[in-house]
Amino acid sequence: FNEWFFRLHAAENIQEEIDKQ
Repeated sequence: FNEWFFRLHAAENIQEEIDKQ
């Protein structure tokens, strides 16, 4: 488990949620 990898994809998921609204 790499924290930077998790943070990278978490940021992408947040951006997608913002785009939906």
